[in-house]
Amino acid sequence: IDIAVLPYWFLLGDAGQAVVREHIKPKHIIAVHVSPSEAQKVAGQIRQVFPDAAVFTTMLEKRHYYTR
Repeated sequence: IDIAVLPYWFLLGDAGQAVVREHIKPKHIIAVHVSPSEAQKVAGQIRQVFPDAAVFTTMLEKRHYYTR
């Protein structure tokens, strides 16, 4: 899987993290449904576990990924 778009709370618990690492194994992770009021806190928590994860905190946020 190239890109996994997952609700942020799935990435915060041990069980969800295990599923991502052991079964989904995405090249890129995008965490979604983050409340703007909790954005900084949630982004920090997710990046402790998945340092390269993108955390979307605004509606219609975009990210471009290119393959070679």
